[in-house]
Amino acid sequence: MIAEYDALFESLGRHTIAAVIVEPVVGATLGSVPAAAGYLPRLKSFCEANGALLIFDEVMCGMGRAGTLHAWQSLGGVAPDLQTIGKGLGAGYQPISGILIAKGVHDVIAEASATHAFVSGHTYQGHAIGCAAAVAVQKTIAKDNLLQNVQRMSTLLVELLREETPRLKEVRGLGLFVTVEFALIEDGSGPVAAKVAQTCFANGAAVYLCSAAVDAVLFAPPFIITEDEIRELVGIFTASVRQVLAA
Repeated sequence: MIAEYDALFESLGRHTIAAVIVEPVVGATLGSVPAAAGYLPRLKSFCEANGALLIFDEVMCGMGRAGTLHAWQSLGGVAPDLQTIGKGLGAGYQPISGILIAKGVHDVIAEASATHAFVSGHTYQGHAIGCAAAVAVQKTIAKDNLLQNVQRMSTLLVELLREETPRLKEVRGLGLFVTVEFALIEDGSGPVAAKVAQTCFANGAAVYLCSAAVDAVLFAPPFIITEDEIRELVGIFTASVRQVLAA
């Protein structure tokens, strides 16, 4: 994979590339696919050697969802130059997102701003209510040790899904960011994920339908979910799968 980047940089001209942007855990497109072991640290070294910034998009997989505050901490522990955060920042209570900036990037901006003002304005930027909600959520995650619960419930969720899901191809993901992909069979029935998602919702559980690139649904339950609620979720899901397959 790094060799592919090297060839692309060479063909485009290494001096023309400002940054590389990746999701440490690919979200809805492929269904919570974590980066391969060693990939992110190697990519960071490659970008540094070629004068490009490395940007991690953790809007979906970050802020505790993977079982660590940042998903990259579970995937080699190498921080990016810039990082986008969102969904988990305010736990859905208040729309808010942000960008985390490494010291090296900050220092360049600060030095340039000493003589030329750095102006960047966005509607609702730094909104007081949004920021207060995000601070409250992050304090609760720390105070109640919710990342430990994410890790513990993840183990149970993955175990039950692997044991009980009919027509299963794979269970994958990190933390409470878990995807079930269905196996394709030669009976002409085609993909089932969309019908499974609809049936789950009718039966009382919301699952996230992935893109058409995979026949899969994604689970991203609350960090406060309990063991009983995990069992209830998997029960509704597996019953819904059987209902769809029997139709």
